[in-house]
Amino acid sequence: MSLFQQLKTILNDDYKEFDSVNNFNLTEPLNTTGCRQVGIQVQCPEVIVYRLDLVKTYSSCGHVIEKFPFFNNGIPKRICDYLIFYEKNSILYSFLFELKSDSIDGAKNQLNSGFHLAQYFVSTARRCSPVIINQKVKYRAILFSTRNVYKTNPSDPFFSDAGEVKYREVLCNSSYSLDSFCH
Repeated sequence: MSLFQQLKTILNDDYKEFDSVNNFNLTEPLNTTGCRQVGIQVQCPEVIVYRLDLVKTYSSCGHVIEKFPFFNNGIPKRICDYLIFYEKNSILYSFLFELKSDSIDGAKNQLNSGFHLAQYFVSTARRCSPVIINQKVKYRAILFSTRNVYKTNPSDPFFSDAGEVKYREVLCNSSYSLDSFCH
């Protein structure tokens, strides 16, 4: 069993945005940012996509499902927009995606918060697995923004950030292959 399969088993489907698709769009409400959407293509349709910045409501009874009930509102509840798990070449990739306009205030904190949540999910998957899973995990934090900072393309577009995270800023309102972030 892989970590990806264990995550599919233990994570609550109520918060899934997409599951097992080849192409999808990450979106932000038009009134909050200039980054309206980012198209994502995947070679392998096995992908788990969670949208973390929305409050879920059960329509049958209209009651709100609080994602972070232990925290007060404000900074403790700020988190990246999307968390994506993707398996490629026996490596589990955990992508943290944040969509911003040209003002990227708070983005690094939101991505870091998403990183800690992803680590918790992965460690819980390992703990709850009936067998020991020693699969390698790589974390990638991607900031999609409208800023014009893309004049040069370094040989390694990722640079180390906090701990195990590799952080990158790319242009939003575009399309990307998820595999292009798997380094």
